[in-house]
Amino acid sequence: MFKRIDIKDVLVILIFLVVLLVLFYNFFVIREIKEMKMEIKHQNDEIRSISENLSILNKKLNSTEREMGKINRTLNILSKNLSDLNATLDKLSFSVKRKTFILGVEGGKGVAIFLETEVRYGNGRLLFNIDKGDIMLHYTVQRAMINAKKVAGKETNLSMEDFDIIFKLRGKGEKMCIVGESAGAAFTISMIAALENKKINESVGVTGVILPSGKIGMVTGIREKAKAAREIGIKLLLVPAGQEIDIEGIKTVGVSNIEEVENYMLY
Repeated sequence: MFKRIDIKDVLVILIFLVVLLVLFYNFFVIREIKEMKMEIKHQNDEIRSISENLSILNKKLNSTEREMGKINRTLNILSKNLSDLNATLDKLSFSVKRKTFILGVEGGKGVAIFLETEVRYGNGRLLFNIDKGDIMLHYTVQRAMINAKKVAGKETNLSMEDFDIIFKLRGKGEKMCIVGESAGAAFTISMIAALENKKINESVGVTGVILPSGKIGMVTGIREKAKAAREIGIKLLLVPAGQEIDIEGIKTVGVSNIEEVENYMLY
């Protein structure tokens, strides 16, 4: 005969089993939690290490940026110094020459004297050089050069104190003395041509006093000068307005100021 099972015993067994399951569950859960805590701690340590490394890298980057800033400032200074040096070298090497003729009268005969005007950076000096022939210059010629320099500065809007002007004269070997200011217009136009890097029309010549205002003043010996100009191949001679003449083989045109001379002679 089967023994009757008491319900209380069953409940006790069930309770025991439940407690046992809970104990096993808690054991595994607690172990898992411990492992998770260990993993979290390990990850936190890694994060802390990475953060410290990032901090070190940031410090190095900041230091590098400061060094790069110093290098850039140094490079800017060097670049400016190089630019200044190049500008200085350009000034030292700058030299422009223009050629034309000045016309005069010697012993009742017209003469043409070769004129080369050189403009280069300098200290505002006005110089002249006699290349060939025994040529003497009267102080009135020097006055014409001074007026020409002033007018050239006004026409080009340049400070003539930044340039040296060298007039080179070459005659035919004869002894002569140049007197008067009739070469003033030629001095002026050759300077303007050099300063503005323009060319001079070789078939056009000019004679005339240059006034500080830029106007062209009257001269003497127009016919003799026209003949001398014709002999060296000049086709058109610019003369002070009102002094035009008719002469075979060359045309004369009157001009009132240096701007009109520029229109005829420069291109």
